[in-house]
Amino acid sequence: MGVIVDLSKGCKVVQAENEHQKYVSFVPVDEHRVEVRFHTHPQDAETVKDSSWSGACCDNLRFLARAGSMTSPEQVRAEGVSSPTVMTLEQPLQSSRCGNGRVFGLPETVLPSVTLCPVIPGVAKPANKPPVVTLSPSNAITGNSPVTLAATANDPEDGNLTGVWSIVSATNSGDAAITQAGVLTATQTDTTQDAVITYQYCATDSDGVEVCKQGTYTIPGVVIENCPDEEKVIDVTDSYFTNADFNKYTAPPDFQAQVDRAEGWYQLTGGTSDFFHPDGYMGFNSTVSSSPNGGGMAGFIFAAKQVKSPYVDLNDHVDTFEYVGQALKQPLVAGTEYWLKLEAGGSDQFIHKANGDRQIVVYGMVDKHTETIDSGDFNINSGHINNNPAAGIVVELGRETLTVSNGGWETLLFKFTPTVNLATVAIGGESNDAPVPQDNPVNGKAGKYAIVDNLLLAKATDFECDPNQL
Repeated sequence: MGVIVDLSKGCKVVQAENEHQKYVSFVPVDEHRVEVRFHTHPQDAETVKDSSWSGACCDNLRFLARAGSMTSPEQVRAEGVSSPTVMTLEQPLQSSRCGNGRVFGLPETVLPSVTLCPVIPGVAKPANKPPVVTLSPSNAITGNSPVTLAATANDPEDGNLTGVWSIVSATNSGDAAITQAGVLTATQTDTTQDAVITYQYCATDSDGVEVCKQGTYTIPGVVIENCPDEEKVIDVTDSYFTNADFNKYTAPPDFQAQVDRAEGWYQLTGGTSDFFHPDGYMGFNSTVSSSPNGGGMAGFIFAAKQVKSPYVDLNDHVDTFEYVGQALKQPLVAGTEYWLKLEAGGSDQFIHKANGDRQIVVYGMVDKHTETIDSGDFNINSGHINNNPAAGIVVELGRETLTVSNGGWETLLFKFTPTVNLATVAIGGESNDAPVPQDNPVNGKAGKYAIVDNLLLAKATDFECDPNQL
């Protein structure tokens, strides 16, 4: 009825007579031989199983069976296979359970077959060989995000495997990520420093053995070009502003509204911006806090962005647009990044109280201005002086919030890249808060007040080449 396989002669492949015989049963003959029977219906194989496994003939019968035609005994003995059409079928028989036969369903093939091999006492299953993972590129890489990586994983027993990408660690990057297609993205937390990302590709074989291969990806920090070999040092004397520390004067100040006495500076808008210097005037009703460099400084009140009326007197200065400025030593060039670092402070000791919402604002003008522009004409909303394009373009370069008061100082940094060449720069304060009444009715309404000093305006590369300025 079937095919007798003599296991003492080694492994043997047995084929069914036709493609419909998709079930196989094994009938022991003696301790070395087994009969292989193919069946069309599973119940036929079950009948053979129930009636054929009896007696003591099969105590020492041991064999392995796998669906399909195997080319070597090792393939039959190995537990893990890469194809789902191959199954491990091992039947050691015991005398006490000799009547428990086995029936195996075979896979869909043109002509079903099964491979049998004897179990040799003392011969263990070959040791599992781990997967081999290869990365491409295979070594450390450097570049800009994103980057596409590739990897392969192959197992000696299972063949090709599909692995998993993941990020192991990231230095100077808080958003490093990698997709399962191998696309790695990351940004630097600090652009002046390298970002180093360690990634890995892991593959697991059918024995549960995992192998990971790691690689590193570096995004280089910003390389500052045109820096001298030795560290470059810049200070207020290198500023595009003349007399950026307000230490020089044409005459010492002796009262309010004398910012024009600071060499190089002008009252660019209507108003009464102030100039303080230890050689002369230092405050209204009390002494102004000393400047960071011990010399001069300029002060101005804050006003609403849209001027309502020109300056009249102390009772109306909440509507004053007080901006100080000057024509620069050299114009700002369109498309070039510039930084402005300055010291800013305030004081509650003035009749102009320094509290509430205050922003220091910087504007640039295309034309060179050395005379006062009336507050009503300095219409920032229009983008032009006096709402007249022919009168000169005005552009906002940046704004920073002032938080200190009571004589404190803080450093503010503005970064901007103008889109047009600018010859004049103005600085002042803006606030949308209502005026603050003073206890002394003689002083009338009081706006918010700020003091500025050490206005270092230079190219961004000049700052970046001087580590003391970063």
